[in-house]
Amino acid sequence: MRGLITLFYDAIIGAIALYLALLLRFGGTIPDTSALAPLYAAPYALVCCITFGLLGMQRRMWRYTSASDVVALSNAVALSIMVTASLMFLVMRLEHFPRTAFPILLMLHVAFSTSPRFIYKRMIEKRTGHKRAGQKPKNALVIGTGGAADLFLKDVQRQASSSYKILGILDDDKGKHNRLMHGIRILGSIPQLEAALTKVQNSRRKVDMLILSEPGLTLNKTILEVAQDKMLQVKRLPSLQDMQDGEKLSNLKPVMIEDLLRRKPVQLDAAALESFVAGKRILITGAGGSIGSEICRQIAKRQPEHMAVLDHSEYALYGIDMELSRKFPKVKRSAVLADVREHELLSSIFAEGKFDVVFHAAAYKHVPLVESNAISGISTNMVGTSHIADMCSEHNVDTMVIISTDKAVNPTNVMGAAKRAAEIYCQNHAGKTSYVTVRFGNVLGSTGSVVPLFQRQIREGGPVTITHKDMTRYFMTIPEAVQLVIQAASLEGKEKNPIYMLNMGEPVRIYDLAEDMIRLSGLEVGRDIEIKEVGLRPGEKLFEELSYDSEAMVKTAHKDIFCVNPVSLDSKSVKAQCKNIKNACASSDVHAAVDGIMTLVEEYTPAENSPFYKPKTDKVKVS
Repeated sequence: MRGLITLFYDAIIGAIALYLALLLRFGGTIPDTSALAPLYAAPYALVCCITFGLLGMQRRMWRYTSASDVVALSNAVALSIMVTASLMFLVMRLEHFPRTAFPILLMLHVAFSTSPRFIYKRMIEKRTGHKRAGQKPKNALVIGTGGAADLFLKDVQRQASSSYKILGILDDDKGKHNRLMHGIRILGSIPQLEAALTKVQNSRRKVDMLILSEPGLTLNKTILEVAQDKMLQVKRLPSLQDMQDGEKLSNLKPVMIEDLLRRKPVQLDAAALESFVAGKRILITGAGGSIGSEICRQIAKRQPEHMAVLDHSEYALYGIDMELSRKFPKVKRSAVLADVREHELLSSIFAEGKFDVVFHAAAYKHVPLVESNAISGISTNMVGTSHIADMCSEHNVDTMVIISTDKAVNPTNVMGAAKRAAEIYCQNHAGKTSYVTVRFGNVLGSTGSVVPLFQRQIREGGPVTITHKDMTRYFMTIPEAVQLVIQAASLEGKEKNPIYMLNMGEPVRIYDLAEDMIRLSGLEVGRDIEIKEVGLRPGEKLFEELSYDSEAMVKTAHKDIFCVNPVSLDSKSVKAQCKNIKNACASSDVHAAVDGIMTLVEEYTPAENSPFYKPKTDKVKVS
């Protein structure tokens, strides 16, 4: 029924449009010589009914009218005019009907048919918008005028019930200032943010949010300070990759994690990374983890001959293998489901793989979990590393890169002590293989790190939990950490089996990080979200270190990478003690395993809240 009404409407509108076209053609009065011309409106209306029906115009829903509907309507009107004109010519030779009226008819008929459709669509959107949760749209300033900003502004203006009302735009291109983008004024550059806010607020409108529109835009000092001072929420548009994966433009993201570092990420030598990786056969252990998966991405970009990605988690391995197949289909690779603690299985994997370089990222990293599961932690972090190191030596691997941690320095927990034991084992390994250890701090956004935890707690309304108000940590981004790992492995130094560390700048106070994340979510600390201290967890310490006082720091060819010259140990003693630790793990004797770690890593002093805490006198007896 609705379809017939639509056809009838378009036909009547066509007849009216034809009459008006004649009036416009003749300047408002139809002369006597063309007095019969309006009678052609009836056959035109009949032709429109037939043509529109055959083209299916009655099936198009008015509430979803778009540009494609306008094109379809225009085609239907044009076809109707051509059919009508042809019939009029055959029957009456178009006598008394001016041919110049046809273009006018086309424009009027299309305008009269499309206008009510868009009006109806707008009314429906407003009505449904009012029925929605009733949330008031947030007033926002958009920063940037690139392609993503263009799409976002179009999307906002298309939706009558949008969650955002854009009050202005900022861009550093002075040529765009005071011009309009989709009817919205470009107020100035990013350093003029505070002045722009004042200008908007003087017009009695309060800004609630800043929207970063381009991936290259960083949360610089100006934006961060103004956002915190004015209590503004800061969000990002989804990346182009997110949009290709089906993400909606209106689904804004939190600020990039690296924006919270309070320093620029370190940029490394891409050419050196390329030459180190290209054409090599490479194994990555722990390939499904935060660091391991990023190593896979970075390696795949640089044309290796073959990649073997190894992980003991079937789900994690499946995830990175599918991602690599989608993003790097030309890279030869194999997915290896294995555990670094399985010595015999590793032997066959290495024999078949014939690897040139091994990146060893497999490890347990969560301090409290490893503290309560010490055997698993030691057998993975220390014994598993020794297995990989032995395989590299037996199968003539050129370079093994060991991912270590700042928690290996003066460790107070099993995780850090086991990683330090792994460092010692690899440093004292002889043979052709070069064992390169890379030591760095926490990575922002990794599984189990504070940033995802804080984000979830903020979404849930708090409280945000920190262990201690004075706790500090060194931070870096995951891509930055991985670039460091590959860069350090490519350095040609004089040291045998070196340990490298990055110039990570100043440590970040965890409390400050929590405050930043709460404020950038448009919330106020103490009023909207509480920050709650829960106390140090077993094995944790307040401050992390990147090197021992006894370790000499030497500059390398890269200004942000330093070589740590560790204290040398007796190789035979190291191997003997590692064998004792392996035996203890094999027999699940947790105390013997921890005592063995204490003997090998003399500086390991379990924290007082650790289940392995002993007074110093007890430790002397053990050693």
